[in-house]
Amino acid sequence: MRRKSGFTIIELLVVIAIISLLIGILLPALGHARETANGAACLSNMRQMGTASYMYALDNKAIIPSVGLSHSGEGFDQQGSWFFVLEEYVSGGGKLIYRCPSDKSPYWETPLNDRLRRVSYALPFTLGYAQGFERFAKIDAIPRPSSTIFAVELTQGGQVNGNPSHSGFVVADHVHPETWTRSTPITADEIVGFQVDIKRHNERANYVFLDGHAAVHSRQETFENATGSVFNPQWSANLYWPGVAHR
Repeated sequence: MRRKSGFTIIELLVVIAIISLLIGILLPALGHARETANGAACLSNMRQMGTASYMYALDNKAIIPSVGLSHSGEGFDQQGSWFFVLEEYVSGGGKLIYRCPSDKSPYWETPLNDRLRRVSYALPFTLGYAQGFERFAKIDAIPRPSSTIFAVELTQGGQVNGNPSHSGFVVADHVHPETWTRSTPITADEIVGFQVDIKRHNERANYVFLDGHAAVHSRQETFENATGSVFNPQWSANLYWPGVAHR
């Protein structure tokens, strides 16, 4: 008798195992590619922010736009927030995209302190707002604009290295680098990651600088914990403080 054609159970199991193996190999690669595409879209949007901020400064005697969304439960002025003010200065009458495609924060839909998240990005408070930094409120007072961060990707909340994030920042529009000097046993990933989403795109993040350019950086390239005393801190990397920012 002629043998019937078809797969045996063993052959089917082998095929299923091969397919499962291929899926296991391809899925991380596809996820990485998708995140790369999201990161590129985010970077393009941040580049627009940089250009708009430069145009705003030219139109406002070199003043850097102001923050408007606090994280402490008081002070809420969305229309006065730097991000929404800059929309007027986007070329071609376009709009800035307020949400990064990789931003999965639950606070877009779930209020925190009766507020929803409004933007994926944040301004460093060291740009003229923090005590002791008032002299940096104008772009022409910044020693090295190309090395000084204008905007970062704001934390999504949740946890950083297993520790709860300071989630109040998720509904704000700024971060506080001037507080990153305390001499407690905390890693740089934690001290920055509580406020900045430092690993949003394949373990790195996008940044826009005061000269208008945007770039992808690791946390190590933008900030390291200071050495020396609290009164005389020294950084190997700190692109947030205008007076010490360097490459």
